Amino acid sequence: MIISKPDVANGKGHKPELPETSLVSDMDCLFREYLGGLSHCLEELAAQDISGVAELIYQAYSRRRQIFIVGNGGSASPPSPPKLKT
Repeated sequence: MIISKPDVANGKGHKPELPETSLVSDMDCLFREYLGGLSHCLEELAAQDISGVAELIYQAYSRRRQIFIVGNGGSASPPSPPKLKT
């Protein structure tokens, strides 16, 4: 979005110039693309694979072991340990 500076010489401001496509429709498009990709990834996962990973995590937890998860980033926040009820 381009916003023009106020005209200081005569004290009048200018209205912002709106882009041809609105920010809302751009965000909607990006959101739909993201959900489509996420849906595709989830469809490719087998429930058995997820159960196997969950079992490995539980075994490590019950044996008081550590789990290191490595990724390519994509999040601005650091990982935090899960809060498990005992």
